Amino acid sequence: MSKFDNPFLYLVCLYIIVMPILPSKFAIGRVPINGDIILVIIFAIYLIKVIVLKNSRHRFVLGIKNFFKDYLSIFMLIYIFMLCFSISYSMDKKLAIQEDIRFISYFALFFIIKYEINLSKAIDKLLYCYVFVCGIVFTYGIADFINTNLHSSMHNVLSNRISSTLENSNNLGIFAIIAIFPFIMLAINETRKKIKILFLILTLLALGNIIISFSRNAWIGLIIGCLVLIVLYSPKFAKLFILLAGILVLIKPIRIRLLQITDMSQNITRIKLWETAGYMIKDHSLLGVGSGNFRAFYPQYTKLHPELLKDIVQTPYFHPHNVFLKVQCELGIIGTFAFGGLMVSIIIKLKEFIRKYEDPFYNAFFKGFLISVIVFLIMNLIDDFFSAPKVAVFFWILIAISQSLIYNVDKNQINCYNSK
Repeated sequence: MSKFDNPFLYLVCLYIIVMPILPSKFAIGRVPINGDIILVIIFAIYLIKVIVLKNSRHRFVLGIKNFFKDYLSIFMLIYIFMLCFSISYSMDKKLAIQEDIRFISYFALFFIIKYEINLSKAIDKLLYCYVFVCGIVFTYGIADFINTNLHSSMHNVLSNRISSTLENSNNLGIFAIIAIFPFIMLAINETRKKIKILFLILTLLALGNIIISFSRNAWIGLIIGCLVLIVLYSPKFAKLFILLAGILVLIKPIRIRLLQITDMSQNITRIKLWETAGYMIKDHSLLGVGSGNFRAFYPQYTKLHPELLKDIVQTPYFHPHNVFLKVQCELGIIGTFAFGGLMVSIIIKLKEFIRKYEDPFYNAFFKGFLISVIVFLIMNLIDDFFSAPKVAVFFWILIAISQSLIYNVDKNQINCYNSK
């Protein structure tokens, strides 16, 4: 191991911790200090390592060779190609470049974690940092809820939705959804009493944050995830699910919010945005309107179709609240093919990981994460959480960790039977 490897690893760990906690626009004086700045430093130091250090350069070359052979990363490359190519025909090229930089940064981080961070103990630290930061975010969320609503009426409880450090209550809900199913599986499968209690507490904290976010998306995701858990792993979970559902329905603010799911007046904006995306797809089916350019074309289409503005607040919308519609209307058929192939590949790779990697800790964690991925993709039918960096980056980090483990097991650098 190079003397530069540990500092680099700690920098990646710092990014995992800082990204969800610090505000996106946080700065000291005129100096921005946030996850994005740390990520730029990570990329710069990685480039230096590849140029200067023989071992890093060797891992990079091997990684490039593997990247062009692996079907998951091939879909990534096709998607990146469409992102970059779409700049040429985008009406707002600045929006397209911003969108491209964001997605390419996710894929670059995926590459670094998979191919550069190659030792078992190093990969352990990344996952432990994720568990640690989840504990911080969820604890702060509960404390914020208690402080905000201590003397509130029921109406205020519904309006004072909690976002913890995620800057948006829907982001908090999906962040907790991603975490809760791995924590459930670890709480069930862990044999060490203290560790089992720890993950039980984290599970309850994640559940609490899903509830107090008052995000209908997150509540629907929790229900779907519980059903997937029952189908994939054991019908015994059905009793716990029914008990939990019964308790939640008895809580009046939750019951009121749940009833709003079927209230069409609460959903009209999304429906109008889906219709707008549909018009764009019809007019630009082959190549789309360009990466990130739904926002640029939105005013044009609402002028052409005034009914799209009926009964909704007139404001710029960044995306059509459905990631698959967004990809099709912005990147066309090839983009949709690449994105769909990428998502299917992720599920196949996770199932392969669970089958091959027998370490009890990681096997349990990624069994739960497979459920989280399925739920995450379903929830993106009614929103676009790939456009929320504080959420999306952890989706890619956790996938990269699983792929790093498998890649390095195949390279005989990690023992797949290594027990925590």
